[in-house]
Amino acid sequence: MRRPPHVKFHHVNSDALTVAQCLLAYDQFVEANGPSKAHVFCHENRLHERTMREMSDLRKQLFRILSRIGLIEEDEVAKNINASKIIIKPNSDLDKALRKALCCGWIDKVARRSKQKELEQYARDAEIRGESLDSMSRSTKALRYKPAFESSSNNGGIDSNRPVFLHPSSALHKSASEFIVYNDLIQTQKRPYVVGATTVEPSWLLQSECLLEGMDRVLDDPIPRYVPNRDQVVCWVAPRFGPHLWELPLKAQNVTELEKAVGPFATALLLGNVFECFAEIKDKYAAKPILCSRIEGRSQPRVQNLLYALKKKGVCSKEKLAQEFARDRDYLRKEVSAWLKAGKTHTLDNIWGRWK
Repeated sequence: MRRPPHVKFHHVNSDALTVAQCLLAYDQFVEANGPSKAHVFCHENRLHERTMREMSDLRKQLFRILSRIGLIEEDEVAKNINASKIIIKPNSDLDKALRKALCCGWIDKVARRSKQKELEQYARDAEIRGESLDSMSRSTKALRYKPAFESSSNNGGIDSNRPVFLHPSSALHKSASEFIVYNDLIQTQKRPYVVGATTVEPSWLLQSECLLEGMDRVLDDPIPRYVPNRDQVVCWVAPRFGPHLWELPLKAQNVTELEKAVGPFATALLLGNVFECFAEIKDKYAAKPILCSRIEGRSQPRVQNLLYALKKKGVCSKEKLAQEFARDRDYLRKEVSAWLKAGKTHTLDNIWGRWK
């Protein structure tokens, strides 16, 4: 491309997808008007014709390779190459899937929007080193990012502590995304720029565990709990990304130790989160089920007996509990009965055996 594409092709979430939209528009035009008219499209939209033609040929070649290795059927190739049927709508499933793929491929090219304190600290350090900052670098309105890793692609490298700027042609200036991945960093005479930026969700960075810290430190708050759709007890960790240890969203991990899993599972069972029928009697309990998940509750006999019965059979999932109920219909009946208020033990008869 000689110059940035027309704004009509801009994708609000990604400069890389902006290029993709240019390519799709080019292929649509060629399909409708023939290859001999391709230069008209490129001239009107200030695009380099040879570059667009090579990109189009590469896209078709990739489809043929996917067909040859069996990832798509041969009769699907022509259908998928037909660009007129493809639309990359912002925040659509296709948009998110493509941005997730870019995040995986450019995981070593992550940047986070610079915080004001970081910018002030960098300015002080630059002053101590005797470096001068241009007016844009001093501006509080300029949108700057901090790379996760040092770049060695341009002019001897760019320090990962130095703020970098979105390229003037970027479509991301209005969104001011917290995290981005990028194609490259370029160093001009005045300042470094991020090129080919794409917005990514912080949670997508959790997939690269080799770049995360803190995955082995389980949090006390929030406490572990049973998750029905996983049929697992999970705990939470607070991962940090890269050498700057950027905070990411909490990540749930399965609790594999029976000793730590039975308490939260017992709480969920009594509340009706494992088998719904228990929800009908949860207002009849003499104590709060959350005590099963807390250390202070372990001194109560009703808690001790329920947890012991679960541990004895190795039960901390709905699947395992259903197997035990199938073998012994009265498994846990005595232990659950001890949780009911005086005169309410008969309510257990109404729900027992309704294991759905």
